[in-house]
Amino acid sequence: MGVHREWRRSGIGQRLLDVAIDWAKADHQMEWIDLQVIASNAVAIRLYERAGFTETGLIRDCFRVDGGQVDYLSMTLPVRRD
Repeated sequence: MGVHREWRRSGIGQRLLDVAIDWAKADHQMEWIDLQVIASNAVAIRLYERAGFTETGLIRDCFRVDGGQVDYLSMTLPVRRD
């Protein structure tokens, strides 16, 4: 998920995430949501943590951007309510 630079910090990311989580919770076959985020994106990670996501793994040096190392963080959120 991404939000255009001009619209960041306006709550759109939170609303998008809320809709995705609500959709997943309404599907009784869905058990969890997984996502990946660039590990240096602290703002996005805080958003996901506030929604209840937890870290499940880290892939170091997954990408190279402008010659620099980029790590990829995996996160998950259980949505099944038995």
